[in-house]
Amino acid sequence: MFLKIFILVLVVAIVWFGFRSLTRVAEMLIQHGGFPPGSRRDSAPTETMTECRVCGVWHPSRSVSSCGRADCPF
Repeated sequence: MFLKIFILVLVVAIVWFGFRSLTRVAEMLIQHGGFPPGSRRDSAPTETMTECRVCGVWHPSRSVSSCGRADCPF
């Protein structure tokens, strides 16, 4: 019985301190300007989007295609 309670307390303590350390790391990243250069979040390419004035659908600017309506500007 004592062993089960001890293991439960140990697991709760590990989870508690794990979340605390992750929170500290996240706060440090926010304070120091985010993720380091070259990380996955900085390497994602962005793309300009264009909105169709007729139907309101957003399309990538490089591959704009008609929405199928007769008055579509694309």
